[in-house]
Amino acid sequence: MSNSRTIKIEGMHCGSCVKKTSEALKRVAGVLDAVVSLEEHNAKLTLAYDVDDEKLDKLLRAAGDYRIAGNDSADTDHTVHEKPESLYPLILIASYIAGAICLIAWTAKDWSPGAMMRHFMASFFLVFSFFKLLDLRGFVDAYRSYDLLAKAIPGWAMVYPFVEL
Repeated sequence: MSNSRTIKIEGMHCGSCVKKTSEALKRVAGVLDAVVSLEEHNAKLTLAYDVDDEKLDKLLRAAGDYRIAGNDSADTDHTVHEKPESLYPLILIASYIAGAICLIAWTAKDWSPGAMMRHFMASFFLVFSFFKLLDLRGFVDAYRSYDLLAKAIPGWAMVYPFVEL
């Protein structure tokens, strides 16, 4: 017979966090289902049997900067196991934007600083609107948490990536 339990999770900020924590919790032996809520910062677990907090916390920490609220004692040396952040995505984005700027300047035969800055800004907005559109629901949730206009006008958060594009 299964039982249920709710745990508080620290470190979640967006839809992607919900997905990562949900997948991590579902990999724990004994967890039949995990329903993670960003709004409540918790997970409702359906368990086949009682599962130790340390085991849950360890897998949450392995999935990212997440942890069971108030469980500071579990896996205190987790930083040793984390892989360092890669600069590859940042370098790839910067190279893509630089390449686009050079290609546009070459075809337009205009290498002036003003033109280069306009091309940089256009490329920047295109690339970063693309990232927002990859996880639109996650972006909307995160954007509403800090943007005053998005808090006042709920639809603005959904429209903003398209305006930026």
